[in-house]
Amino acid sequence: MGTTIIAYVEELGHQICTASLSPMHAHLLIELPIDGTAAVAGRIKRRASVAVTKVMPGKVWAQGCGIKRVRDRAHQVNTYRYIMKHVGSGAWVWGGEEVGG
Repeated sequence: MGTTIIAYVEELGHQICTASLSPMHAHLLIELPIDGTAAVAGRIKRRASVAVTKVMPGKVWAQGCGIKRVRDRAHQVNTYRYIMKHVGSGAWVWGGEEVGG
């Protein structure tokens, strides 16, 4: 599912910095326009749901999502590091290439 999400984000024309996916959580650091962020997140969740339907039938995602705007470069770096640390918890992690999972 991770590679499907990465490919779809890129297909939509957005830059993805890092991502981690585990059975209970997903974290994505994506450069998005200010307007329409929630709509893009919804499209990504829909595409991911379709990708896992055969393996995990039924509801995959909780309603809504926690979208947080990156305030500055330091916040971006801290967010990147936070997401990359998930490799130690067994999550699928991507940071320009697949690094774990």
